[in-house]
Amino acid sequence: MIRRRNMIISGLLIVVLLTFPVGTATAQECSLETDELTPLVDVYNENLDQVPGLVRGQLSDQRIDVRIDAADGEQRFAVSTDADGRITQLNEAVAEDPTVRVETDESTTCDVITSDDPAATFNQAYEDGSIEVTGVGITNQVKIGAVKLGLGIMRSLSGLF
Repeated sequence: MIRRRNMIISGLLIVVLLTFPVGTATAQECSLETDELTPLVDVYNENLDQVPGLVRGQLSDQRIDVRIDAADGEQRFAVSTDADGRITQLNEAVAEDPTVRVETDESTTCDVITSDDPAATFNQAYEDGSIEVTGVGITNQVKIGAVKLGLGIMRSLSGLF
């Protein structure tokens, strides 16, 4: 049950941070440059089958506005996914007409990228509010809210088994 909860949380935001291979960077090497992030899209797309169907459905046909507060100002990334949830576009830009917004900071991003266990680091950051995910517009707010509610219920029930 805990593994499934972790997969759902990770799947929701994987398009942002979990596209990075485990342990491939050190804190000094952490880079948020688009040309270094772009090859990692393949890693995400190749592992999409590990994301539960419910979450994959929420990742499908999305325009994600990623906002990372960095020391030198805010970095913005526009991420688009297709009907299967695959990333089709990653640009350092403001997403046009986004459906989902993800907000975090450079330190949290680098902690996840450089972690030996990115999923656990990511989940902890999500749970403590260092990573925030919101739907843009009423329909998307409801969708994201429903997924968050489901995660909360799963979290509560996981302690019972």
